Amino acid sequence: MWHQTDAMLAVEGEIEATQTTLAASTTTTTILEVAEVAVQAVRTGEQHQYPQPTIPEWTGTIPEHYGPGSGCNQTQATIIANIMWTAGASNESVERMLGIISRESLCDPAAFNGNVQTRDRSHGLCQINSLAGWFTGALSHYNPEDFAGNFTLNAQACTELWELCGFGPWNYGDYYCRTPKELQ
Repeated sequence: MWHQTDAMLAVEGEIEATQTTLAASTTTTTILEVAEVAVQAVRTGEQHQYPQPTIPEWTGTIPEHYGPGSGCNQTQATIIANIMWTAGASNESVERMLGIISRESLCDPAAFNGNVQTRDRSHGLCQINSLAGWFTGALSHYNPEDFAGNFTLNAQACTELWELCGFGPWNYGDYYCRTPKELQ
């Protein structure tokens, strides 16, 4: 027999899953809205489809550095765009980062370049080089080994590096680190 306690446990699971999703996105559906629907469902004993958070879709260009199929798909581009927008990035900066990600990893969060000849031990979407000290300094709260299994975490690390240094870490031959114009 289905009890209210069972229903509340199910609701808590839904809320927890929704909180995880909401934490990584800008959304029009709040935790309170999801909780209100869940509580009403428990009271009435109804099965209910919980509202899903919505995030603005990236509608700009998705660069494919090496030709068709070498860029992010629409969902991946939307995740990256929303994380960057939350940090204050312009559409121009989002498009540039999508191009960098296409060039650096083909939008593969598991990409790894361990070529010590070129002084590389680079991880993830935007190939953050651990030999440059990023993971012992400004990005020390990230473990690059987690990037392969977590696209959103990976995109957040790329965005944090962009917030700190603009596009300098990806400006081959003339690396620099300075705050992006839109964040100054």
